[in-house]
Amino acid sequence: GRKKMIARLKRMARSDNNKDYLDQVYFALGNIYMQLADTVQAIAAYEKGRAKSTRGGIEKGVLVLRLGEIYWDQRRFDQAQSCYAEAIGLLNKQREGYEEAMRRSKVLDKLVPYTSAVHLQDSLQALARMDEPSRNAAIDRVIEALKKKEEEERRAKAGAPKIVVRPVVEMPKFDIDSFVAAHPQAIPLQAPAKGQILWQLDVDDRSTAPAVGSAVKAGDCVGYVQTYYGMEEITAACDGRILAICSKQGENVVKNEITAFIG
Repeated sequence: GRKKMIARLKRMARSDNNKDYLDQVYFALGNIYMQLADTVQAIAAYEKGRAKSTRGGIEKGVLVLRLGEIYWDQRRFDQAQSCYAEAIGLLNKQREGYEEAMRRSKVLDKLVPYTSAVHLQDSLQALARMDEPSRNAAIDRVIEALKKKEEEERRAKAGAPKIVVRPVVEMPKFDIDSFVAAHPQAIPLQAPAKGQILWQLDVDDRSTAPAVGSAVKAGDCVGYVQTYYGMEEITAACDGRILAICSKQGENVVKNEITAFIG
């Protein structure tokens, strides 16, 4: 059930072997909380994924886009502004939701200075209504929070890893037609939905695709597709062995795309 999946994803998040996939792990966790109508926990999960993302690619873009939509619906426009600004810098312009994110970002760029000013005025009026001890305590809390934030930023900057830019090598796409011609009896495993491939969710080791030759039984979960609404299982239709893996870990797939073959 969902509680088991939540526990499993939390264990994955604690494993150093999954540190490069934390944006995906926390995105999946946030999606489950949204299905449970627990928006507070969902936001906390999305924010952790945003903070812990190491790759800064499309996976993080999808996460902060979802977070921006939630903040927008809650009328927390200053938080939504930063999310949309970050998302449009990470997502492909052809991706679904990009144009709406761009439109909202432009609107918020004009709106947020005014909403921030209103929030400041409300805060000042609230302070003015307090007695002096309460007012001083509130000011001290703000100062402590600012000091803590500055210290965290300083430590993060000091410990930030150096970014090494390496040339991108385009790996050849798996030739499905040639494989089918050579193995006409092979049974394809198709993606149940549009999303991102997440093979074996391993909490103890790096999550990778199942090894070619691995035995599977009908109904076995061979892998997952991370969608915008949650996780969908890729299941084996019959008993057999893995003959080939067509999709790499983290690769984007469309519904019914062949991800592997068994036979």
